[in-house]
Amino acid sequence: MRKGDRVDKTITIDRDCQVLLPEEMREAPALHPGDELLVRRDGMKLILRPKRKGYAHRLRGLHKEVWKDVDATEYVRQERESWE
Repeated sequence: MRKGDRVDKTITIDRDCQVLLPEEMREAPALHPGDELLVRRDGMKLILRPKRKGYAHRLRGLHKEVWKDVDATEYVRQERESWE
């Protein structure tokens, strides 16, 4: 399934008013247990979308190969010394 593909599924509300999202509906937005969803009511429609995580979470690990052989503590120490 490509990003942006429209998929309609029928799901059932259980007696506790909970729903189970089918696996194929969780894959594209990469939903995992514990993730939060925002729900919006638009007339008679309910729209679910993943709640954005903080930017730090999204950037974690970005360009990690650049820092592979660098001691982060030593790098920061040297940078701070250069400010003086």
